Amino acid sequence: MANFDTYSGTITANAQTVVAECNNNSGVYIWLQGTYAGITLVFEGTADGGATWNAIGAYPVNGTGANVTTLTPATNAFVHYYAMVGAAKQFRVRSTAFTSGSMSVNLCAVTDADPVQSPAASITAPAAAADGLANPTTGQVGADTMYYNGSSWDRARNNAPIAIDLTAARTTSGTGVTGTNYNASGVFIGINVTAVSGTTPTCVFKVQYSTDSGTNWVDLDATNAATASITATGQYYIKVYPGIPTVAAGSCNSPLPRTWRLAWTIGGTTPSFTFVSNAAYIL
Repeated sequence: MANFDTYSGTITANAQTVVAECNNNSGVYIWLQGTYAGITLVFEGTADGGATWNAIGAYPVNGTGANVTTLTPATNAFVHYYAMVGAAKQFRVRSTAFTSGSMSVNLCAVTDADPVQSPAASITAPAAAADGLANPTTGQVGADTMYYNGSSWDRARNNAPIAIDLTAARTTSGTGVTGTNYNASGVFIGINVTAVSGTTPTCVFKVQYSTDSGTNWVDLDATNAATASITATGQYYIKVYPGIPTVAAGSCNSPLPRTWRLAWTIGGTTPSFTFVSNAAYIL
């Protein structure tokens, strides 16, 4: 049969059929509409010219729902399905229950359509992408672009700058906001010191990481994943990335662990450092 051969009929009673010839066709589009109520249909195919009919699954097109062999559309609903018929010589829609009205059935046999699978059968219900996605209870094509973190799924990231520690005046040593490295290899950290006061004030920044989700912290590299002693305003940087040259007080040849933060040691008499930090993750 040629591509896009169409077959039409109506369902106005129980046990009625509309048949499409589909020898050498790969699938059949099913178009149902009309004014009707209480109609149940089955989708069937035959490979022996009609002696034996077997159930064939069909998927909704541009809708939600799973592969079905039996369908009871809502009253007066427009329904569009696709059935992969394979080696079937004929495909039919058959009514097994009827209440009232008239359903128009249009079948289009095709040879070059891609298999259609509804979003609900291949991915979780549409929603805004978010980290910490629970394991899906159905197959999830979307999981191909996400990463398992040990308990849930996170979105994959691209190279991206983010704010870490907001601008504020700090007068004592401390630690910053915990950063989460989802899938980057390293990070470039920028620290903008905008105000310094006190007598001989000093401040040293360093990168720390945790392997137990933030309970215990370790210096990544206190010599290289750190700044020199800062005494004045300005822009200061720390680079962490595997394979880059090691440079004391600024460049560390190491991957960036998932859980990390900045720590700072402030010294001097009545010191105060106002700064903000930002990070650019590098894949």
